[in-house]
Amino acid sequence: MRTLIKTLLVVLCLVPATALNAQNTKIGYINSQELLAVMPETIKAQEEYTKEAKAVQEQLEIMQVELNNKYENYLKEEATLSDPIKRTKQEELQQMQQRIQNFQADVSKTLKKKEADLFQPIMEKAQTAIKEVAKENNFTIILPTEGILYFADTCVNILPLVKKKLGITDAK
Repeated sequence: MRTLIKTLLVVLCLVPATALNAQNTKIGYINSQELLAVMPETIKAQEEYTKEAKAVQEQLEIMQVELNNKYENYLKEEATLSDPIKRTKQEELQQMQQRIQNFQADVSKTLKKKEADLFQPIMEKAQTAIKEVAKENNFTIILPTEGILYFADTCVNILPLVKKKLGITDAK
C-alpha cells in the first residue's frame, strides 16, 4: 500500500512537469520529397541514373531483337528441319531467352545498387540539414508532411529554412 501511495505521489509530481514541457514543444514539418526535388545533387544523380538505365535498356532491346529474329527464322525453317536440328535450334532459343532473363535480373540488381549509391548521400545531406535547422531553431519535433493530414497553425514549415541552410534559392 505504501509503495502504491509513493508511486501515485511521484506520478502526480511528474504530471505538471510534463504539462509544462508540452507547452514548450515546438513542432515543425517538412515535405522531404519537395526538398530532395530542388537539391542540385538530386538533379545530377537523376540524370546519371537515367543515362545508365537508358544504356541498359538499349542493350536489352538489342538482345530481344536478336532473339525475335532467330525465332522468326526458326519458324520459317521449322517445316524443313530434321528433328535433331529442331531440338538444337529450340535449345539455342531457350538458352538465349534464359540469358536475357539473367541479364534483366543482373541489371535490376545493378540499377538498384546504383540508385542507392547515388541517392543515399543526398538523403543523408538533407537529413543533416533538417537536424541542424531543428537544433538552431529549437524545434522539439520535425514531422514529414507525407501521410500527415492536419497541421495546427502553431506548427512551422521548415522547408524554407532547410533550403536556405543548403544554399538553395527559389529562382530556377
